[in-house]
Amino acid sequence: TEMELEITKLDGNLITATNRWRRIGDKDRIVEEAMGTFSLDDPTRFVLAEAGISGDDVSSGIFNGVYLDDVIMVTYAGPGTGVAFAAQLVKKDPSK
Repeated sequence: TEMELEITKLDGNLITATNRWRRIGDKDRIVEEAMGTFSLDDPTRFVLAEAGISGDDVSSGIFNGVYLDDVIMVTYAGPGTGVAFAAQLVKKDPSK
């Protein structure tokens, strides 16, 4: 699966995110939106609650993550669909 997670900081410790993903070989991406927060005690740690908005394979779930050295490490649990995974996401090289 390919995944793009775009996180934007809002006021205080609030964050919003757009998750665009697709299975390898698929053309269209599934788009899901999330809202969450990062820890004031440790701003590298965050939690996002996600809701699907497009496509047949959307799900709702929770991301629990940490951001260190331009790498995001997340675990995801989608209790409604039974989807769970762990991933390491690296910042996209703008030249590619």
